[in-house]
Amino acid sequence: MPGRGAQLNSSDLDDGLEALQEILDSEAVSKAFVPGINRHFFPMVSGKAIYSYGNSSQADLRSDDFDDDPAPIKIEDAYIRQGSSITDNEVVDEYRFESVGTWVVDADPDVNITNNQYVAEQVVSSSTQVVSPVSGRTYTLRINADIINGTVEIRLRDSAVAFETYVLDSSGSYEFDFVWGGVVAPDIEIATLVATDDIKLNSLSIIERGVARLEMPDSIGSDYGITIIDQKRYNRRFSKGAGGRPYQLLYSRAFPISEIRFDHSAAAGDILVMDVLVNRVMVARLEDEIKMLPSSIRWLRYALADNIAGEYGKKLTQDQVRIMSDAWTKLSTGNRRLNTLRVDKALRSPQAFNINRGDP
Repeated sequence: MPGRGAQLNSSDLDDGLEALQEILDSEAVSKAFVPGINRHFFPMVSGKAIYSYGNSSQADLRSDDFDDDPAPIKIEDAYIRQGSSITDNEVVDEYRFESVGTWVVDADPDVNITNNQYVAEQVVSSSTQVVSPVSGRTYTLRINADIINGTVEIRLRDSAVAFETYVLDSSGSYEFDFVWGGVVAPDIEIATLVATDDIKLNSLSIIERGVARLEMPDSIGSDYGITIIDQKRYNRRFSKGAGGRPYQLLYSRAFPISEIRFDHSAAAGDILVMDVLVNRVMVARLEDEIKMLPSSIRWLRYALADNIAGEYGKKLTQDQVRIMSDAWTKLSTGNRRLNTLRVDKALRSPQAFNINRGDP
């Protein structure tokens, strides 16, 4: 195994990344490793009781709208909110390049939006999109780029004059804060300047700093609780998907697209709100950031070394194993969740008549 600071060959890098992915994915089911819960919320469709759910444009409920989350490991709690709304704070239309949208793409055939990427292959090019920011506010520009050769410039403009220009010359994820001044005719431009420039953009997002992409106002609307049930209880229901507000939810986890089934279809204007345990630490490329608390990194460092050392005829020393064990103990202690055990329903009072559920 190469020593500290040595250059790894490509096969070693690939093996190391694969081992890292295996560790992160396997430990992500642990609440000690991925503490806290995330909130996903979606507008429901009147008359629809079965939804696909996951990180895909093919899903009815897109988990990747929330910081690129995959389908949840577990839905911990859920409720229906009526009388509220969801606000989308994203400034850029089709920021994931899933379609052309309002992008005005350079006419050169080597510039296009395809396979969820903006691609400019060895060409001088310029593509733009008109946007609608608010003057004087601070925004955050986020870019995920693959730079095969040369550079790409991201220009923030007003009336065709750039007031901020960011030059990207290597692959990775970038984040910049800026203030949008004049808004007479604001737009954003993607430009390559040399015929040898070869770039791919996976995403380009602009959101007001400190604001989530999707928001739902607090203290607005009425909430109706939902019970998370198992397959047997769902199957025992005489009728499924009938009209009336949902009060039971069955979650079937799969990869990459999971499924949610409700006992009843939703009413117009209903919003599904869920507290979910999600594998946010997953990585796909060497350039990706591992979204972990600092207390977890020390354990991961030794766990990765322990995982791949045997392939090189090595092993951790006794002291290193002790350090790894101590790091996990501190990690799990710091991330311990509250006990969520409940009293069995058979020991509680019977449920009352509920007109919203459609009780006979």
